[in-house]
Amino acid sequence: MQANKTNVLYLGLAFDIMSPLLLVPDLDTIYAIDLVDVSYGLHSWDLHKAEMRLILTCGSDEKSQCRHLFEHNRINRLPGGPATIISDIDTDNCWTLEFAYDGKIRSLQYYHHIDFQSNEEWPPSIQGCAHVMSMGAAALVEESHESNAHVKQMLLERCESEAKYYALTFLHEHFPHRRPIWTAHSGEEGTSISWTMDFNQIPEL
Repeated sequence: MQANKTNVLYLGLAFDIMSPLLLVPDLDTIYAIDLVDVSYGLHSWDLHKAEMRLILTCGSDEKSQCRHLFEHNRINRLPGGPATIISDIDTDNCWTLEFAYDGKIRSLQYYHHIDFQSNEEWPPSIQGCAHVMSMGAAALVEESHESNAHVKQMLLERCESEAKYYALTFLHEHFPHRRPIWTAHSGEEGTSISWTMDFNQIPEL
């Protein structure tokens, strides 16, 4: 792990680029692992990428491709304002997007079309993560004990000892900490996010 770097791991990110920036404003790198399926009407990987670039460069979801699905007129904004794309490279199963946001250069390393719940090792670059998110997909699944054991082992190996784990409150009401955020696909009252520092509290959903 590089010294003094704040790394975020997002399992099942889809196009939710806002949440990491809202929950961890000092982040340096976002690592994402996702199979990338149909979500919110985005039927291709290229549309997912376009949505994330659009949200970053607008600094909000005002021009979101999914806006017609919202049940409210609220525009959700990134507090640091619009971002500037520095580089955009998609090679094999890894899309690397470097961007300047809120006076700092950040990086998204998106491992797409990869199943984080399979028994394969996660990409070796994913190391030293201080924050783990899985708002878009359950990290552990019911009746998949082997897969769950693998995910937990990967989390223990790739995350810092006091890493925070974030998930949707309605699925994880037992987590001790809670806060609302407004993302590109939240409701009018925002989305309630809960978090814990104990990976043993992650249930098998």
